[in-house]
Amino acid sequence: IESIKSTVRAGHGYSFLPYFTIKKDLFTKELKEIELNGVDLATSFSMVWKKEMGSTEVEQNFINFIKTEGVKAFC
Repeated sequence: IESIKSTVRAGHGYSFLPYFTIKKDLFTKELKEIELNGVDLATSFSMVWKKEMGSTEVEQNFINFIKTEGVKAFC
């Protein structure tokens, strides 16, 4: 999980991680969380990326897909 978080912090993408693994990173504002409404799983998931990074149009389209269709596609 640390290598995944390091990759996200370096600005190389996004990840789905259990909340308890990113709680400190969210508190220190190293990572930013996207809440996934309507996801009914045994654990909570957040999509994170490096706070200072903007997102390209392609990345924003992916985020929008995950927020809308992702629930249907993954759950």
